[in-house]
Amino acid sequence: MDIVFRLPHLFYAKSNPTEDAAVLCELVECLARIDGLYLKYHPKTPSIYKSGVVYGRTDEWLPIPACRELGYADCKSVTAWRLAELRARGLNATPEHRWMKRADGVKDFHILLRLDDGTNEDPSKILGMGKDENAYFGPGNGGRAAPRVMAASNTDWDAKFRKASPPSNNGWGDGFRGR
Repeated sequence: MDIVFRLPHLFYAKSNPTEDAAVLCELVECLARIDGLYLKYHPKTPSIYKSGVVYGRTDEWLPIPACRELGYADCKSVTAWRLAELRARGLNATPEHRWMKRADGVKDFHILLRLDDGTNEDPSKILGMGKDENAYFGPGNGGRAAPRVMAASNTDWDAKFRKASPPSNNGWGDGFRGR
């Protein structure tokens, strides 16, 4: 079954970045709760890092069985899966987001986790997100601390992140932290 959310008021050049991030956080939380239920009813599911699933871009929000069937998923799906795993083990984490405005004004997001100890865990990076793509969210971003979260949009990220130099600080949003 496919369930589609139409959100025409979000994720476009003139949309409110705080509202974009808040809704994105809720979507990740929703998928994490679905994944948590899957883990409850399928306790022998391997850990995301032992599942064989690797990082790869998708347009869809994929729950655990769809990630396993496809063999890859991007930040929104792997972050939700990992969040569900951590919570199933009694650990707390929250999704976090960072965004960067493209030349056309549209905002690109990335999603990862903030752990209780204040550190970040980036399941996308652990599962093979390329260093060129990840460089936009790492130490090479003009001296700012590495962003903590983003959500994939339907853009050609490979072309965008293959550029030789990182963006200036001017394009970075402040990020948004989940609950």
